[in-house]
Amino acid sequence: MEAKVNSSNDKHIYIGKLKKYTDILFRVTENKTISSDMVSNCDYVKVDYSIFDNDLNKSNCLTRGINDKKMLNSLSRTRSKVFEIMICNEWEYFATFTLNPKYERDNIEVFRKQFTTWLKNYNARNNLSIRYIFIPEKHSDGINWHGHGAVVGLPVEHLTKFRRSDGITSRMKHFIKQGRELYNWNAYADKFGFVSLERIVSNEATAKYITKYITKDSDKTDIKVNKRMFYASKGLKRAEILHEGEILRDFVPDFENEYIKTKSFKTFNEALTLFTEDKGGIHNE
Repeated sequence: MEAKVNSSNDKHIYIGKLKKYTDILFRVTENKTISSDMVSNCDYVKVDYSIFDNDLNKSNCLTRGINDKKMLNSLSRTRSKVFEIMICNEWEYFATFTLNPKYERDNIEVFRKQFTTWLKNYNARNNLSIRYIFIPEKHSDGINWHGHGAVVGLPVEHLTKFRRSDGITSRMKHFIKQGRELYNWNAYADKFGFVSLERIVSNEATAKYITKYITKDSDKTDIKVNKRMFYASKGLKRAEILHEGEILRDFVPDFENEYIKTKSFKTFNEALTLFTEDKGGIHNE
């Protein structure tokens, strides 16, 4: 592994964090922070300004471009947070939540407050500690919401297995025919609307799948800068930061975009080599 070399034209500041997710999963995240001169020099947004007929339109385009960059940066951070919460906690079911028409299906924040209150009371009545995380997504109509996420602490006795004869989608019937077991959470369905749950086989695979719902497609998700992109129970475990500082070695990332790149390791010592100049570092595989 070679030492990291930044050219004189490199306007990114590279800061790394080493986090412990589980006893056998350590992840280094290199954050690329945009420096202020990138914006002032118009390197931040690549635009052909000759197409504008006045300074106002030019200014509006620059503002939109900067907001798009901020949104993409926020999306990257959110995906990392959701992945972290998914990996650091044991989940039992992947869930899809919907709302029936008697609720404000176009207002996800109202639903969140109603659901949180209802779940708090449900837990208290049944002496449970059900926890959740879900990512809101709009239906194809671009107006009404549903959510995808994960649940833990929900006893199977509170669920009913779907049958192919039930009034469910052809997709669900196909899954059941394949041998997959899908469940209805009757109490939720009676209160809010249709819900489907399936046991999670792999936390990591589910984490990667769920983060795909965090998208910049504003026509479907209505996600804006500084708008909440996921909801989760309080008190869920988070990754422990073990080290933070300058990354001194180049590495082949597991994931990379223009804001971050990450690499996972099985041990702390392996991960720590990225922050040292020790030539006995890890190999890029």
